[in-house]
Amino acid sequence: MITMVKSQTYAWVYQFQTQCSSATPIELGQNFQSCLFEASTSSDTIVFQEGTKFFRISTQYQSMAITTSTLHDPADPTIFARGLHCASIDLVYSLMWGTYSGNSQRIFVAQASFITSKIIYTRYLQ
Repeated sequence: MITMVKSQTYAWVYQFQTQCSSATPIELGQNFQSCLFEASTSSDTIVFQEGTKFFRISTQYQSMAITTSTLHDPADPTIFARGLHCASIDLVYSLMWGTYSGNSQRIFVAQASFITSKIIYTRYLQ
């Protein structure tokens, strides 16, 4: 759950909740990642990830405009999030490990684009 509050008053502004699919807190800790992209002093984007599901919250603080979106891989490969980098408000890179497309126990970088609604996996170093 993400809760946004005004830092001067701690007044509640917005709350966003999503259902995690991890069975245990340990599994969630091993597969959950988040990152923040600050586009300006008045807008930022928070992205969090569980496995191949990505959730995005973009906020314009002056107008208090808040938008949310999700992105997921319907093939549901058995790969796990290990790190997340917000390159922009629309593009994130995730370091992942597991089995995808016949390649098992491998390291992948997932490029998740909220513009194209696609996740592209690239295998490196193996």
